[in-house]
Amino acid sequence: VKKVVKSPFGKAALGAALFKFGGGFGGGGTGILSGLKGKLFGMPKEMIAGPIQDLLGTGSSGTMGLLGKLGLTKGGGSLMPTLKGGLTLGFGVPLALDLLGVGKKDDGFYNVEEPIPEPREIKPLPSIKDNLNYFQIELDEFVKEIEAELGISMNLVDCYFSGGETEALKRLELRVSNEKQFVRNFRKPKTISTNMDKNPREPQTTGLSPYISTGCLSVRVLWNECQNIYLNSEHTMPPESLHGQLLFREMFYLLSRSVENWDSDTDNIMCKKIDWGEYDKEKVEAWESGKTGFPYIDAMMRQLDKTGWMHHLGRHAVSCFLTRGQLWQNWTCGRDVFERKLLDSDWALNNGNWLWLSGVAPFSMPYFRLYNPCPDAKSSLNVETKEAKFIKYWIPELKNFPVKYILEPHLAPLSIQKKANCIIGEDYPQPIVDRKESAKINLAKFKHSLSN
Repeated sequence: VKKVVKSPFGKAALGAALFKFGGGFGGGGTGILSGLKGKLFGMPKEMIAGPIQDLLGTGSSGTMGLLGKLGLTKGGGSLMPTLKGGLTLGFGVPLALDLLGVGKKDDGFYNVEEPIPEPREIKPLPSIKDNLNYFQIELDEFVKEIEAELGISMNLVDCYFSGGETEALKRLELRVSNEKQFVRNFRKPKTISTNMDKNPREPQTTGLSPYISTGCLSVRVLWNECQNIYLNSEHTMPPESLHGQLLFREMFYLLSRSVENWDSDTDNIMCKKIDWGEYDKEKVEAWESGKTGFPYIDAMMRQLDKTGWMHHLGRHAVSCFLTRGQLWQNWTCGRDVFERKLLDSDWALNNGNWLWLSGVAPFSMPYFRLYNPCPDAKSSLNVETKEAKFIKYWIPELKNFPVKYILEPHLAPLSIQKKANCIIGEDYPQPIVDRKESAKINLAKFKHSLSN
């Protein structure tokens, strides 16, 4: 716990993690606080009591209640039902941060350290001794080796996101600094998963994740830029706000450093034991290449392949489809594909999100809540369905299909298919599974695995 304060957001990360994975402080939770009784992220309780008391103060009833929940006191007890003017416990990350005594500045925002100042000069490159010439390699030769390893031609690479700090700062200005109302109103679950209407490649979110994960943009710079926009105005709050997204990032960082075997489906206290199906090469390759016969899933996976990015709701849908929804494949298969293809791939976040979305983690949504791979306009996946520009862009085989059938083209009469110059089963795949029947079978398997 003491190590937490060294992270960019310090105690805020611990607060978010304690709340999210405790299932709430008000009782009834199935996460760490009420489920593991005496362990926090797998650590012995004697390592926890002292630091928590240091954070909250030994005289606090909240401290004693929290320690009691964790099995760290003799008498136990529970937290006060309300705090600070009647706030009800169990309302989210901000309350957890307050509970942990996270420091706030006079303006009311959490006390996040300032970014490290930009260097005034760049240090000279190290000299290469003559006896190291053996290790030098020409650029052309290096490119050929990369092409051979990846099985692609660099001339054919079509990446929407250009790398580097200059590009990162340009996007920060374009999508954050110059879009103040967008930042104030930002609610992550409400953003459209099928990107901008005029550009199927441009995210409706900030699109900054690749630059943060590769170190092109300081996370503190983004935090402060949002904070400056929030000042003296109404704005959304964590967990839905942009600040909330950064706190989730820190939360997964904390867990990844605290949970043994974070990236494994065995000996991982954050992973329920599920009897997944044997690796099915045909299914996994169809999923990865965007040829499942489910246009929304396929469009998302083709976008990932070409741009290295996908909206978070798209990631929700494709991960559910691969695991507990339709294909019954181990979440680590999808994790590895994302690790290889995502520009914003991050070991801590990638594993955390796959644990979450496959339904195996204590903090997962109920396993029986599945995403429909053929979403309509009312779906929580927030899909643009009036013109289906995103689907038609990424699946050109369906560009002439009427919107009525665009998400389930196999249901279109043959006459419609012929008119659209796309015969399902020939020009575009038939669905590789019956989505309803497979979901029913898989949910029964999941339930059976939990009971054992």
